[in-house]
Amino acid sequence: MAVVKEVGGLWVCEYCGLKYESRELAESCEAWCRRHRSCNLEIAKHAVGRPLRRLVWK
Repeated sequence: MAVVKEVGGLWVCEYCGLKYESRELAESCEAWCRRHRSCNLEIAKHAVGRPLRRLVWK
């Protein structure tokens, strides 16, 4: 389903780049981002790291 990847012990949403401690949160974030082309604040509030690049929706 998701294309999340583990980087330095954190799971990264491939769409927005937010980093999470659990794969499940990263997958939820990625599913939301893919479907809505936006971030969900209820999911994003659990992020432990920000993207290093500027966000550009595909």
